[in-house]
Amino acid sequence: MSNYGKKLGPKGSKQAEIVMRTFYAHNLHGKDNKLITDVEQAKAIATSEGRAAETRGTEVRSFEGRKRIRPKLKG
Repeated sequence: MSNYGKKLGPKGSKQAEIVMRTFYAHNLHGKDNKLITDVEQAKAIATSEGRAAETRGTEVRSFEGRKRIRPKLKG
């Protein structure tokens, strides 16, 4: 388990770990397709996507190329 998602369940912490691995591989991009270089911003994205994975109920999000695929939220 990663330390990035301490308050998340197993699915969310696994997703947060994937996002942080992508960040440390210098492949994490934001919405505007710019490279994320700040660690705090990467942690915020990781916890946000971890919470989304918990509510969505899927373990692993797919990554396509260098862009993150954001989930379509209901409502």
